[in-house]
Amino acid sequence: MTNVYSVNFAWCIVIDNSTHHIDDLCTEVGTKTIIQIGEPWWWYNTKTNNPCIYDFKTKTAFFEKTGMYAQNCGDIYEAEKLANVTPHKEYFAFVRDVLGARVAKFGKVLKEKNANAQITLLPFLPTILDHGIMEYVNIPENYYNTDNFDFFCSECYDWLLEGKLI
Repeated sequence: MTNVYSVNFAWCIVIDNSTHHIDDLCTEVGTKTIIQIGEPWWWYNTKTNNPCIYDFKTKTAFFEKTGMYAQNCGDIYEAEKLANVTPHKEYFAFVRDVLGARVAKFGKVLKEKNANAQITLLPFLPTILDHGIMEYVNIPENYYNTDNFDFFCSECYDWLLEGKLI
């Protein structure tokens, strides 16, 4: 299983440093800084449909915050059936908010350095929407809003190729 939490954490450090560097380069050449955070989401295994949200570090952080143990829920569709059952409900909200806070942090860090810079979000919606619990954990509405992002893009080429977008 992918260790998303620790990979996400390392990615945050890299992105923070990279956004400053990109902003410096854009300023140096006299162009506006626009940073796109591409494909930030909790993944699921497409062979088993199991969500990749149960790594040790994420479960430990959840326990430290709530005192509850995260229990694996089966695949993304079984998880959706458990969305209102403790401790699943609290765990799904936790992973959703961890994702939202980390992604929104990039924009905040960039705007603190350069108030004129723009930040956008690029989720890959075909693997998020209509995929059981994945929609809930990957669209943290408290963070994915105009307070944190200047505009929103979506990657939907799968839907285009399958004729699902008109």
